[in-house]
Amino acid sequence: MRMVLLGAPGVGKGTQATFLCKRHGWKHLATGDMLREGIAEGTLLGLKAKEAMSRGDLVEDDVILELIEKTLDGIKGAGYVLDGFPRTLAQARGLDEMLEKRAENLDRVVLLTADTEVVVERMVLRGRVDDTPETVRHRLEVYENSTRPLIGFYEPKGILRRVDGVGKIEEIHERIESALA
Repeated sequence: MRMVLLGAPGVGKGTQATFLCKRHGWKHLATGDMLREGIAEGTLLGLKAKEAMSRGDLVEDDVILELIEKTLDGIKGAGYVLDGFPRTLAQARGLDEMLEKRAENLDRVVLLTADTEVVVERMVLRGRVDDTPETVRHRLEVYENSTRPLIGFYEPKGILRRVDGVGKIEEIHERIESALA
C-alpha cells in the first residue's frame, strides 16, 4: 500500500500513520519529523527548511521533493504512508512524476477532517515549540490556501476518501481501515 494522509495540521495524521504502519508493517514517512531531524542535525535540507518552518510557512516545493525522492530511493518496494506530503499541487504533481518513473502509483489518499477549533486546541496542547496559537492559526491559513486544492487533484483519480478525524483514536483508525478497503 502506498498512501497519503491529508488534512490540516493537528488533525491526527501522525497518530493515525503510526497506527497504520504498526498494524501493516508499512513505513511512516512524516516530512515534518524528517525536516525537524534535518534541522537538528544541521543538514543542508534542514537548513533550507528551518526559516520557513519557524514562520509557520510551507517549506519550498523543491526542498520537499528532494527529501521525498531520497527517502523513496531508500525504501524501494516497501509500503508506506506519506504524512505531511504533498502539501501543494506542485508537490502532488512532483510525486506523481516520481512514482511514474518507478512504475508505481498511489493506492489511496485519506483526508482526515476536523473543525478548526478542535485542531487548534490539539496542536497547542501537544506542546511543540513551533505550536503557538498564532503560528497554529497561520499554519491553518496556509493549509486552506495551499493544501485544500489537493482534494480537487486527487478526487477525480478515484483514490480520495474522506474520514472524520474527531473521536477516539481507535474509532478514527477503524474509519481509516474501512476507507482503505
